[in-house]
Amino acid sequence: MCTLASSEFSHEAVKTHIETVINALKTERDVSVRQRAADLLYAMCDRSNAKQIVAEMLSYLETADYSIREEMVRVCLCVYCMFSPSECLWVYACMCVFALMCLC
Repeated sequence: MCTLASSEFSHEAVKTHIETVINALKTERDVSVRQRAADLLYAMCDRSNAKQIVAEMLSYLETADYSIREEMVRVCLCVYCMFSPSECLWVYACMCVFALMCLC
């Protein structure tokens, strides 16, 4: 799926399943499936859905298993880095993510 999401020909088709992937990230019992869902969300990400993906991941980060938190923070920061309109906003986002990690 990540390969399909990365392809310019099938990216839009894969994006239609974003809600299913977010649901798998939040409800799946198997941590490896949740990790793959995080990877797939990263592959699905573009300017049109970056805000939604990061918001969903940050809301889930507070209750996520410790084994997947590192991956989720990496994905959130990479998405912020790619689609942030300014460096100042990117630094602010990094500080928010790190603060959230300290509270968890």
